[in-house]
Amino acid sequence: TDGWIYDLVVNPLNCDGVYAATSAGGMFKSLNGGGNWFSVNTGLGDLKTHALALTPGQADRLVVGTTNGVYVTENGAGSWRNTGSLPAGTVDALMVAQTNPARVYAGGNYAGLYRTDDAGVHWYGLTLTAASIRSLAGDSAYPGLIYAGSDAGGVFRSLDGGGTWQAYADGLGQLGVKALLANTACGAVLAGATNGVWYRDN
Repeated sequence: TDGWIYDLVVNPLNCDGVYAATSAGGMFKSLNGGGNWFSVNTGLGDLKTHALALTPGQADRLVVGTTNGVYVTENGAGSWRNTGSLPAGTVDALMVAQTNPARVYAGGNYAGLYRTDDAGVHWYGLTLTAASIRSLAGDSAYPGLIYAGSDAGGVFRSLDGGGTWQAYADGLGQLGVKALLANTACGAVLAGATNGVWYRDN
């Protein structure tokens, strides 16, 4: 396909199953670990796909962020449906809650962060009003713990599922953070910023 590969995820129950979100051709799927690919765009109304997230414990349920909202599949990308009602703009960051598959977080090139608790029927804004949220990370050991990376404000952290937020950017300053990885069992948060990878151990 032409354009960028924006995101990749692997089926946690089958390492040969891989999904790719592309900037121009929509969604692609491989059944042999990336050896061959085929498009899986049925029902996908926007082929500019930017972010992917798997649902914990449900390998066939994925959400994808596009330039026109969030789509969800329940059958391994066999078909997609639009969740609707997000602000206009590109969705660059997605996360499905660890213990509630109907709860999804979405951030992008609009201000703030949004959450749905009913699989996308309704979305509402959270209290995090930082400029564009470009990355999200959670931790399976702590379901209410969320990290959000912003365009120009470093990292923010919530301990209550997004109800309240605190700046978590000591040392980062106003750097843009477009990738996050959190593992509290290892005592680390990694942030991919505009000038390299940053590490925090508490």
